[in-house]
Amino acid sequence: LEEEIITKGLKSLIYKGEENIKEIIEIIHSLEKSKLYKGLEIEFTDTLKKTESLKEGILHLGEKIEEIFKITNYLLTFEKKVYEWRENLQGVIEEFSRYEKDIKEEIKLTKEKNEEFFKATQKLRAFEIPRIQKNRKEILKLVLTSDPVTLNPYFSEDAISNTIISKIHNTLFVLSPVSTKILPLIIEGFEISTDGLKYKLKLKENVYFHNYKKLKSFEVYESFKKTLKGLYKEFFLMIQGAEDYIKGIKDEIEGIKIINENEIEIYLEYPFAPFISNLTLSSISITYDEKGKLYGCGPYVLKEYIKGEKIILERFDKYFYGTPYFDIVEYLINPPERSVESVIEGKIHYLELSPLEIEELNNRFPQYKRHVQKLPALSIHRLDFNNEREPFNIKEIRKAICYAISSNEFVEEVLKGNGTPAKSIFPPGYEFYNPEIKGYEKNIQIAMELLKKAGFKDGFEFTLCYSDREVYRRAAEFIKKSLSELNINVITKEMGWKELLETSKGEGVDSIIIGWGADTPDPDSFIFPLFHSSQRTHTRFKNKEIDELIEKARKERNISKRKEIYKIIEERVLEEAPCVFLYHPLITSLKNEKIFGISPHPIGSAEIIYAVKDD
Repeated sequence: LEEEIITKGLKSLIYKGEENIKEIIEIIHSLEKSKLYKGLEIEFTDTLKKTESLKEGILHLGEKIEEIFKITNYLLTFEKKVYEWRENLQGVIEEFSRYEKDIKEEIKLTKEKNEEFFKATQKLRAFEIPRIQKNRKEILKLVLTSDPVTLNPYFSEDAISNTIISKIHNTLFVLSPVSTKILPLIIEGFEISTDGLKYKLKLKENVYFHNYKKLKSFEVYESFKKTLKGLYKEFFLMIQGAEDYIKGIKDEIEGIKIINENEIEIYLEYPFAPFISNLTLSSISITYDEKGKLYGCGPYVLKEYIKGEKIILERFDKYFYGTPYFDIVEYLINPPERSVESVIEGKIHYLELSPLEIEELNNRFPQYKRHVQKLPALSIHRLDFNNEREPFNIKEIRKAICYAISSNEFVEEVLKGNGTPAKSIFPPGYEFYNPEIKGYEKNIQIAMELLKKAGFKDGFEFTLCYSDREVYRRAAEFIKKSLSELNINVITKEMGWKELLETSKGEGVDSIIIGWGADTPDPDSFIFPLFHSSQRTHTRFKNKEIDELIEKARKERNISKRKEIYKIIEERVLEEAPCVFLYHPLITSLKNEKIFGISPHPIGSAEIIYAVKDD
């Protein structure tokens, strides 16, 4: 700025100098015409010569000043570009610093897990030969609360489906089995350009699909095409040409380039902060399509599926990460023998406990509490309103219900303390959690005033749908009791998991008790699927201002700036009250005393690839 002021000042002086020279020349011309000139000719000759030289010098100086002015302008423009480059570089450095930190932490955690693993395997080595002679297959028995909705990774949007899909399929990146850190999986290296628009990925060379075909760049490209035709396409619209491919305008994806058999480049329309996180989603599983049949490259192969009974997975003998210890993983679907006692007896090897099962453990088997593991889930459970249906299309009604339900009482009565009361979207301890946010505290007087303002002082009636699990039955009864204080009559309706999802996303329901577990550690995994107008949400919530903020946060690479945007988003969402935030779950798991290397995960299901058994 100082250089620009000086330059303008010099330029002004030059212009004034030129005007003064013109005046001097005019005076000289007048003198030439006068009689006095001849007498003064000799006297003024030297002065005239000096004046002409001065004129030429000033004009030359003016040209130089013009050049300086241009150079200064260029420097100012260059400085601005350097600032922009520095901002971009800072974003890239932050990204890589986080990845470097994650990898260091992961090495530490892996060492700890390896110690546990090696202690167990040392005991197992002595029995390895008898096991081979008997040809006995080791079976890991786990539980699903219901049937998966689908086993197609490109059309899965529920946790139960993803539990099975994640064992059959692999993605480019993966969440650590013991944390929320992101690690490369089927790639051995990657590069990100300083502007955040280009990603170069190098694939591992020893990855095979379940049909024994070797992984190549072509399969990665084809998998992206399937993703862009699937349910989670909105998570990848930033790829150049993605929308043209989805709409059928083009047959190929412009922004994905196959460099060779093991290298691929992805170009984005704009910088997108959660892009690496999104590459961990099951919806971008890398598959081999053989005449419509999808083959995965994960640690297990689907062997058998008997609906309502069990799913059997068999280990893949050419898995690039090393074959798992267990030959067979058997998922029992909501089995009648599900109980704490079954885990203790070894009929089930690992179980994530419901509040009732936690009570059973504490009362009947307190000596087995040493085998319990607890971990906060990166998840939010809510009472969702259909914002398009009357009376939930009135904001005052929604806020009144928020004031009528105490999340603290909910956690104590329904969950028996096994959860965290929710004030807003993000759980405590999460990187983007805002400790200053207050949420809604129970206040029946305010709730009644809001109902009166909305024209419903005498209350109303609506239907509340929920899944056929004990914890949701108890939740529904709690909500019914709480809203009776406002003269609101709640009709409770229990449904199967698949039916509940299809109905709420299809024709819709008045309200629903539902949970959302983040698919990735990025805040976008909470915010975008639940509150962006483009999503098929249970709430049918639409808000242009919030949409714009969400889109802004997705493009912002600076962590501090993103946090500030998400604070504003949370405040706006709370004000609109599209749902009641109930609680953040606490995963409480119990494993059989002979099982090692399996533990709950804050995102998704427990990782089983490192599980071993000590006989």
